[in-house]
Amino acid sequence: MKTVKIIATVAVVLLLAGISWIVLFPLYCRYLFSSNRITGTIFVTVDGEKYDLKDGDVTGLYENSDIGVELSNMPDGARVSTLGGDYGPYTLSIHIEGMDTPLTVVVYQYNWWNVTEFDLTVSVDTSAGKISIKSKAKVLNETIFIGQEEHSTEFNLSDENITHIIVSI
Repeated sequence: MKTVKIIATVAVVLLLAGISWIVLFPLYCRYLFSSNRITGTIFVTVDGEKYDLKDGDVTGLYENSDIGVELSNMPDGARVSTLGGDYGPYTLSIHIEGMDTPLTVVVYQYNWWNVTEFDLTVSVDTSAGKISIKSKAKVLNETIFIGQEEHSTEFNLSDENITHIIVSI
């Protein structure tokens, strides 16, 4: 009889813990999320050679105010992240040596609690005077996958405005 009470108590505790997790985890993700809400990997090649981004090569703006952008190089690209957490467009400017105009990429946050993860591939061909940009992004709302976007754009290096939209969901 004592074993049955212990098993029943453990089952009730596990059931309550599971229900609490289901109810509270989305609230945690929305209000207590402590990580950066916009993260991505940037892969840059110039004339077929890997280009390493340096500190200061990626800057960020939100509502005309500078935002902090963390940058760390990896073997095949650079990992970038910013806090996010507000509604609207987040603009990242990528400065690549040899380009007169920085590359501007826009990540739009439709809800302040969304989490965006992206991959951005930039190929610069100086002999052809072209820049090709491809991106793939997924957006999460609390713990639920909202959607995925893929965009490709091509510009001339002489263009005055080189803007690529990463997320518009």
